[in-house]
Amino acid sequence: MDESHNRADGSHNRGDGSYNRADRSHNWADGSYNRGDGSYNRADRSYNRADGPHNRADGTHNRANGSHNRGDGSYNRADRSYNRMDGSHNRADGSHNRADGSHNRAHKSFS
Repeated sequence: MDESHNRADGSHNRGDGSYNRADRSHNWADGSYNRGDGSYNRADRSYNRADGPHNRADGTHNRANGSHNRGDGSYNRADRSYNRMDGSHNRADGSHNRADGSHNRAHKSFS
């Protein structure tokens, strides 16, 4: 059974056929990945889909609904809420809470 994969040119050949389509091409040599719904380039960590651009280099992520979710928390630009495992941050009401204390800008208190 042939399970060869040549990453230099992005080609993939198996016993049942080959993989190297224009809309689903994958070239690991330069880290680029392109599909019909967007492009992915590992070199600059940029990511783009039809629902919005994502650039990991500067940490920005934009979708049509403004939502951003990762394993360590969620981000929603619509209401500017931000949550991580080390605490929550909601810019809409100015509150900021972390494991080491809380901060509420509306009341200008810190404990």
